[in-house]
Amino acid sequence: MTEKKLNSIPDDVHKNSRVREVLFVDEEPFLLTLAAALSIYKKYFNIRTAIDGIEAVNILKTDPAIDLVVADLGMPKMDGFELIAHIRNNFPKIPVIVTTFFDTPKLKEVLSEMGIFHYMEKPLDITLFRLRQKRIYSPSLTYVYIQELAEKIFIGLELKPVKLNPLQAQMKISAGQKKEIQKQVNAAIDVKKELFELASSFKAKRHFGEAIYCFRELLERSLDRQDDVKYLFALGQIVEKMHDFESALNYYREAANLCSTVSDVSYWINNNTGYCLCMLKRFAEAEDFCHTAIDLDSSRFDAFKNLGLSQQGQGKLRDAMDAYIKAIKIYPQDVRAMNLFENILDKHPELKDEYAEQLEECRNLVQNSYQYHKPEKHH
Repeated sequence: MTEKKLNSIPDDVHKNSRVREVLFVDEEPFLLTLAAALSIYKKYFNIRTAIDGIEAVNILKTDPAIDLVVADLGMPKMDGFELIAHIRNNFPKIPVIVTTFFDTPKLKEVLSEMGIFHYMEKPLDITLFRLRQKRIYSPSLTYVYIQELAEKIFIGLELKPVKLNPLQAQMKISAGQKKEIQKQVNAAIDVKKELFELASSFKAKRHFGEAIYCFRELLERSLDRQDDVKYLFALGQIVEKMHDFESALNYYREAANLCSTVSDVSYWINNNTGYCLCMLKRFAEAEDFCHTAIDLDSSRFDAFKNLGLSQQGQGKLRDAMDAYIKAIKIYPQDVRAMNLFENILDKHPELKDEYAEQLEECRNLVQNSYQYHKPEKHH
């Protein structure tokens, strides 16, 4: 699909341009999350929202200031295809970006013929829950996806793209905060214990700047290799939550190099390394680490789920579905593997008959477990 070239956009375009209006059309839970994630760009464009095509059409009719539309395809009342056709017929100058979970060559061809500006597939780690015909989205979005979507919006608006990091604020720590931590640590009888408790508390509260500072202080003071492994792994987890997967990999690798014994943390280092590689689309590398994690402990579901991600990324669909099925059977309360399994079948309906029995079994496991267990937080 053809996009406009950036070299035609002057550097000072923002100075002379009004704040643009972008209309997002999608299901409500996802809209709220997306609007929050993109709110850092409010200096450049405002976000309007509609939960279906009919509401979007009404907004377009009453508000001539809409400059660009971002729409999903699967919506009630009026789906994305009908909305795109309406925009092309009535508002031909408004560019449309399509986002969807379902990516097929035929779909791209159809959308290209409809004249949309850009097409994006929603990433695998935007978790979609399909229980009792309800769809609830996870509270966080992939950092890379937000960056890419923001860039396409800027280009569609004929503005020079601006890159902002929505997670950077959570990583900062002021000199005053450092001073307060040092004061508390210096007053403690057991400095190492105090630092670790502070680090763990900050991490749990998502005060990531303070947590990173404390864990780095622990590393500087540590004389024990196994403690170093623990601190490095914790740092990897923190930056991974910030979607800085490259930095997370560096921490995990350093931890792995120091990990002299096979332990519980060995499983998690390999599992999390596999996950980060999947997020970076280095799927073949990821598969090796996932297999290693499974060899260390085949009773956990996480590595099977991440193995499925790595195999799906390589086009090994049946292997991926088998891995997701194993993950579901081990821990059906976490529905991510179920969603990923269903996602493949939605994209490849030719496989539905082959996996019909497993699909029904897995759905029953998930729904039954959801009734009796509160879902736990896992990676």
